[in-house]
Amino acid sequence: MKLDLAELEKVVAIGTQGAQGVQKAPATTAFPDDKPISPGSGKKQFRITVEGVQGVCVARHKAGEVFMLSDDKTPKGICLTAFAGLLPYINAMIYDAKFDFEPREGRIRLGCPDPDNNVVFLIEEIPR
Repeated sequence: MKLDLAELEKVVAIGTQGAQGVQKAPATTAFPDDKPISPGSGKKQFRITVEGVQGVCVARHKAGEVFMLSDDKTPKGICLTAFAGLLPYINAMIYDAKFDFEPREGRIRLGCPDPDNNVVFLIEEIPR
């Protein structure tokens, strides 16, 4: 079924049950201050390196593979499940978290959440 704009506005007006002054949504949404979403964005950059793979990585990651993370953009090509496991630590690093179990500041070593096929990632903050 094809619906033109005039018909869509009628449907919206009916859906509001006769509300007066139905306003159209803006064509694009803008943030009031027009700054990046994350408070730390643009200030920190991270390198994610695959240190090792034990088993068979379903995303086919290989040791030595490198992903760069900056400016609120996810790294192209990284496994979504692995990235979901790394993201809380990346967010903590954006806010200067310290990991006492790591010998060097500004880095953390983590494993993929797949319990059968371990992929080890090293996340390092890269000074700008």
